[in-house]
Amino acid sequence: MRGERLCLLIIVMMLGFAAAGSLSLTVAAVETPVATVASNLRDVRVLLIYNSPEPSGELEVMESLLQHFAVKTETARSSDIGELRWEQYDCLIFFDSIRTSRLDREAVIRAIGQLDIPCMVFNSGAADETFSGITIRYRDEVYPTLPVSVAPAEDGQTGVVLAAISDGRTERPLIVRSGDAWTVYGKLESGLVSWIVADILHDVLGEHHADRTRGLYVVEHVNPLTPPEQLRKLADLLASRGIPYVIIVEPVLRSSEDDRLHTAGDDREWIAALRYMVEAGGTIVLDGSGLEGLEPEEIAYRIDQGIAFLYEIGVYPIALYASRDVVLRLESAPEHASFTTTLEYSKLRLDGSRYTDIPYDHIAAPDRIMYPVSLGSAASDAAAAQLITRARTLMLVRDAWLVVGLDASQPYELLESMVEQFGREPIMWTDIRYDVHLLDAGFLQVATGGDGLLEVRMLDKTRAAELVKVQLSTYKFGTVTYYSTWILVMVVGGFVVLFVLFVVMMRYRRRRRLFSEKELE
Repeated sequence: MRGERLCLLIIVMMLGFAAAGSLSLTVAAVETPVATVASNLRDVRVLLIYNSPEPSGELEVMESLLQHFAVKTETARSSDIGELRWEQYDCLIFFDSIRTSRLDREAVIRAIGQLDIPCMVFNSGAADETFSGITIRYRDEVYPTLPVSVAPAEDGQTGVVLAAISDGRTERPLIVRSGDAWTVYGKLESGLVSWIVADILHDVLGEHHADRTRGLYVVEHVNPLTPPEQLRKLADLLASRGIPYVIIVEPVLRSSEDDRLHTAGDDREWIAALRYMVEAGGTIVLDGSGLEGLEPEEIAYRIDQGIAFLYEIGVYPIALYASRDVVLRLESAPEHASFTTTLEYSKLRLDGSRYTDIPYDHIAAPDRIMYPVSLGSAASDAAAAQLITRARTLMLVRDAWLVVGLDASQPYELLESMVEQFGREPIMWTDIRYDVHLLDAGFLQVATGGDGLLEVRMLDKTRAAELVKVQLSTYKFGTVTYYSTWILVMVVGGFVVLFVLFVVMMRYRRRRRLFSEKELE
């Protein structure tokens, strides 16, 4: 990634490593350069205006999308626009979500008419709840979508209809362009609408990224209980096709079946299989998906512990796989491991797979790059077919990332079928090792400089040794999947009990009524 601060940081670290005689480990060389986030050399300022009492979910989605571009963002309420210096902004995005604030809206629209800068207006406050579109036409392609309510086009609206939405009988404009003004007649919701807006933002901001789709396989649910033969078969499958991949490793696992603590160093065969995957083109990423709901200090400790266990068995993580919430909680801890690269997701499916609706990589912080887990994993052939459909739709976004989950706990035949199906799609599979990454855990540093080499520096062996002395009593079940499963079981069980009680009560009442009728006779 191109941020000057990040580059300077990595250069300093590389010089430090060289001076200290750090350990260099060569990984498999795959000529697959990573396309990066746009350069941060431009000084484009984007103003986000909202008229709701508090910043909405739409605003949050837009902020995440804009982090892909070389821009700086500011936010303001529509009631405060009189205090703004309009000349300092290069683009304006207005979320008109509350129709009751008519005066504020008119003031913003009037200001937009006087500005000679690109503008985008989300006209969601007038959404017609009686109209719900189920397909969207964009770039001469028609895509199915979840029901979306949109506002009718305003009287006198002119321009080019870039996207239209249909309920099967009537088609309405969804996005209209008139010069340097874009109007979106609906909310910036997740899924298809946000993807179309993500693509159009390239034109709004004048930043034209490559029209290509990059892909990344992530092998999920790799833990000390994963069968070594499954790991080797997956490594051979991907290596035979020349596909690099990421291995999401959970080094410490407390089993719910035997209530035992299983660690990365327990099984020599498992360690050998994991190293085999690395040699075959795999990149180690630390699994933070089981840290949902924990306090920041506990999250920081667990991550340090995972890093120490991986170092002990001779593999080294360069990134963190976790939800946005876990990442933010980690960064709020007083002392914590620092990752310049994260693989993040925002949603958890009922089947346990995870994904986000952000379609491309972006600078989540001045020193942190986020790869989006844009596709979940699949637990059946039907689910795999849905992933393929979602992937084909996601390809409409310029510079999109398809991060595909291969669940190591699923049958090998299913995973093989998924790889074969995705292999038919025009996807550039990317090796993230050939980019710049830095992990600084205080006691251990791991870095890559864009040449496929890992630079590993141990700073505190005593601390690392203390971290691997984990005890069962202090290790809690922390996965969302585990908790959600038991919650679901209890809810379903409660409904079953209520139904049985209802049936018994109805039979009892019927029996009493029959006895009463007999007595009357």
